[in-house]
Amino acid sequence: MAKGGNFEDLNQSLASLLECPVCYEYMRPPIWQCKTGHNICSDCKPKLQKCPTCREDFSNTRNYTLEQIAQKLSESTLYFCKYKKAGCKDKLKLTELAKHENFYCPFRDFECLIGKANGDCSWKGKRHEIARHVRQKHKDRCWMEEENEVEQTDFDFQDAYDVELISAHNKAFWFHFKVDCTKQLVLMAVQYIGHTEDAGDYMYEVEFTSKDDTRKVMYSRRTHKDLLNIASVFEHNDCFTITFASLKFFLKKKKLEYCVDIKEVDDD
Repeated sequence: MAKGGNFEDLNQSLASLLECPVCYEYMRPPIWQCKTGHNICSDCKPKLQKCPTCREDFSNTRNYTLEQIAQKLSESTLYFCKYKKAGCKDKLKLTELAKHENFYCPFRDFECLIGKANGDCSWKGKRHEIARHVRQKHKDRCWMEEENEVEQTDFDFQDAYDVELISAHNKAFWFHFKVDCTKQLVLMAVQYIGHTEDAGDYMYEVEFTSKDDTRKVMYSRRTHKDLLNIASVFEHNDCFTITFASLKFFLKKKKLEYCVDIKEVDDD
């Protein structure tokens, strides 16, 4: 009788047959064939005119045998994350793998949200590369301190959205700033870039102090997970918010000053 380890090796060998030759993702039903029998996943088939392996036309024939194998393996086999070589050690069921790779894996590719917001940068890279990229391409949008005193000149009450990077505690965070004229609010939020479970290890604080020291507003919260849609965070006011009416007490000749601190949380 074969040992358990051999069964696992066999399952992994069978799983390798399910890799799409185009996107290298594991194929799931429906699995399509070209005229000579090469397989391709349902996502890639509409994008190609010819089979990438033999250059023959695709047929409308499905590989039902391979689909049955895929179904059996999805019920019993744990698959390595495609970012294994980058450092991910997670193994998951096929039904959970895509979600992990696309959203949860801390070794996945991250977008440059600064460039995405401005429409001028399509960079993607690993988490540890983000700070270097921002310093090189958006050097005026990167804060390198745990405690940051921010000064905005020529502030006006017009709809606006901005995102910058905070590098603190050897980690990276996105800082989001929004002026919402409809709600008459200014909103700020900080997202931790990386594993979702680690977002709760850090706290962000936003503090406003009036020039005459008669007023102070301070807000603190655990950092948001980078998986969260920041628009949803703003929509539910689940972040620092201050009304236009209150903000006027902290303005001096259209200059807005405030502090943003990133702190490690000690739950012990």
